[in-house]
Amino acid sequence: MSAGFADKLNSVLLNKINDGTLVLPMMHALTNKIKKVVQETTFDAKAATALIDKDPVLAALLLQKIQASSTGRQDAVDSIRIAVSRLELRDIKSYLVNAASNQVFASSIPQANETLQALIDHALLVALFSQDLAGIVGCPSESAYLAGLLHDIGQIIVAIYLIEVERSLPLGPGGNKRPWIDYNTWVDVIHRIHQTVSSTLAKKWGFPSAIQEVIATCHDFDSASRQAVSNVVRFADALALRDGVGISTPDQQNQIMAQLMIGRSMLGVDEEVVERLSAMGKQTLSAYNA
Repeated sequence: MSAGFADKLNSVLLNKINDGTLVLPMMHALTNKIKKVVQETTFDAKAATALIDKDPVLAALLLQKIQASSTGRQDAVDSIRIAVSRLELRDIKSYLVNAASNQVFASSIPQANETLQALIDHALLVALFSQDLAGIVGCPSESAYLAGLLHDIGQIIVAIYLIEVERSLPLGPGGNKRPWIDYNTWVDVIHRIHQTVSSTLAKKWGFPSAIQEVIATCHDFDSASRQAVSNVVRFADALALRDGVGISTPDQQNQIMAQLMIGRSMLGVDEEVVERLSAMGKQTLSAYNA
């Protein structure tokens, strides 16, 4: 079932991206944070940036909005700070209110709900790791942060739409949703199609070239440019997965450890630095989710 269903969902998502009808609902906890920020009498760009900076879906929607409102400017939008500065405050507020109007349905598969949150946590943790690593190796920190935040946006989109598919199913006896797929199949579908979804979205929504490169080369280090943002994000991704934040299978653990070993050599960072970054990143993530 996985392959056939994955192909159908992939086709649906690519069509939605290309014809501009893709809708990305928010997690319930995030909509509450959005409402709190926009209702503040002192709502400002700094508050909006701090909120958007922590969520990959909000960040992706903002880049889409920037592209849609572009008047021909060609200079790079490689941070949420720059993206927010391109809009009037009333437009930022309107964008946040609209984003908060759609919430993700809760799946009847408990692990699916937990996994969607884990994917969002993974994106933020990779962004935090990438920002700190960029400062160490000498590549642009803001660009690395945004690339880390959006490097696996396709995983989140596929997870959201799997839950949306479930919501569209008819109710069974007793008013409950009928079981439709098991959790392992649910995860397998994400693994099968997320890369294509990420790449298509990045191009259509006008993501910065550095992010498009990160998505396109997500499985390989660039030996020709050791301090490239793509290398930083690749290493940060492996570190987050090693730390148990994200989704990976037991047979991927050897590959993850190999990526960390190659990445340490490529970026010139020792194990002590890596463990310090790991501890700091997890602490920041925990504080944000508290």
